[in-house]
Amino acid sequence: ALARHREDKGIEMPKQAIEFKDPSWILVWLDTALKKEKEKYKKCPELPDMVPGYEAAQGWGYVVIGYFLVEEAFKALLHVREKGVPKEHALSILFGLLDQDDKLILCEYYDDYKATSEGELGQFPFVSIEDFLVNLDGDKNKRGSYIGSFDWRYFLIEEMQSGKMPLVSVDYLHEVTYGLTRIVEWVVHEGSPPSQHTHSWRLRRKREEKYRDWNNVRVKSDQWSELGDRIEKLWGPDYCGRYDLYVFHGKTGKSIFGKIPTDLEYLVIVEKYGPSSYGAYVPELPGIGVVGETEDEVYDLVADAIRLYLDELERDGDLAADSVVVNHYTVTI
Repeated sequence: ALARHREDKGIEMPKQAIEFKDPSWILVWLDTALKKEKEKYKKCPELPDMVPGYEAAQGWGYVVIGYFLVEEAFKALLHVREKGVPKEHALSILFGLLDQDDKLILCEYYDDYKATSEGELGQFPFVSIEDFLVNLDGDKNKRGSYIGSFDWRYFLIEEMQSGKMPLVSVDYLHEVTYGLTRIVEWVVHEGSPPSQHTHSWRLRRKREEKYRDWNNVRVKSDQWSELGDRIEKLWGPDYCGRYDLYVFHGKTGKSIFGKIPTDLEYLVIVEKYGPSSYGAYVPELPGIGVVGETEDEVYDLVADAIRLYLDELERDGDLAADSVVVNHYTVTI
């Protein structure tokens, strides 16, 4: 893709002349640099000012380093994927060289950050990461090179060459760098998938710390052993329909971040009224009651009724917190 782009513009394709560090050190240095930049930005952010240039000058260092971080992270990923890494600064071109799976993961990071951020970050004008990167690259000069990063790099003393300065968010630069670095980590060391480190998952882990302390208190209460098997909904849903859930069965419990399980078992009470008359109800789901001529018929009817009941509750965001399994009189959904 890069070669075709260069050929179309009549530009000679540069040969790769980058000597990379060991992948493990690349990962350490990227993580270290990003962590320190985020700390500095949090403690000393730029302040709003009526003069736009003054505000831009405050954030100039964060922006320039942010450009470098994203570029370095792109090239690190291309390197560990054993692809040719060009001496290229255009972020949209580097993105285009990624494997399709890596592009999708990075899109997930960007989309998730936009969906879960509050205030101005959540209203960031670029819908996709592709739009954001094209904006960062800015215009082209007479030689066909993108100059957005150079306009920012020399902003303090030189007039910009682009028609307008690229719109930059330091937070989004950091998030793209973080996503790329997590993919690099996955390639080098495997471990947990990169998709489990998006902003949603990081927010989830912060909530989980609070749940842990709260749950430790509950476990020691006198009523704990009387609660039975159940699913507890603690938070949600998010923009993907995911919840923070605790699933308890017997003496074990499991924490889940995801959609409501659909393979639940509910206690069904079946009553025989006569030779060809049966009824059934579900104590955990008030309002469900069916009648039929055979026991098999009422089981089919009650299963359909439970599905409809759960669908309505999930649409309303009010799914029942508890589902108890008492004995063999159960129906599986």
